[in-house]
Amino acid sequence: MAFAGRIPTKVRRFKLAKDTRVDTWRLGAPSPRPALLAPRPQHSPSSVATMTDQTSPTDSITLTRESPLGPDLALLMRRHTEAMHADTPPESIHMMDASALDAPGIAFFVMRDGGAAVGMGAFKLLSDPAHAEIKSMHVLEEARGRGLARRLLDHLVAEAMAAGVTRLSLETGSQPSFAAARMLYARAGFVECAPFEGYGLDPNSVFMTRGV
Repeated sequence: MAFAGRIPTKVRRFKLAKDTRVDTWRLGAPSPRPALLAPRPQHSPSSVATMTDQTSPTDSITLTRESPLGPDLALLMRRHTEAMHADTPPESIHMMDASALDAPGIAFFVMRDGGAAVGMGAFKLLSDPAHAEIKSMHVLEEARGRGLARRLLDHLVAEAMAAGVTRLSLETGSQPSFAAARMLYARAGFVECAPFEGYGLDPNSVFMTRGV
């Protein structure tokens, strides 16, 4: 679960996908095995802001694939961890820490505003590499209210498609505090589904999926 805290918009608390794994829920026949994820570019923190995957000449937002172990990501990781533990029982928390995210089969992206890290998100290939799970999606509270969460989500979907993924799934909270997150995913085409790879039924979880 991601966002927590007061938000200067209509949404008071905004959390995003609880870090978890995904189930083997499928639609249709298995897809051909896509190419493996390309190696993550090795950038220094100073060069990341200019080597962007997605940017616009009218703003200072960039989205780049990076290492989750970057030293300037400590605040994002801490806020995400705090949000995961805010109102979720320990047995229902499935987040991955920075070291777990630094693994083959996981593509991790950082959103920067003028070079400062303000958001992060990842997708993780499952046992069927045409199926991936959204992980560790979080935007700093002070950067919310600008549509950055949807921009980050759209970027993850596009990158997953480019990697050969044909289905994306996620797990988020069932509590009222996650209503905004569920709405974000629904508006991006995700629908509720059964628990997928590695998950079981949990009253604190909502599972969602979409084709890409």
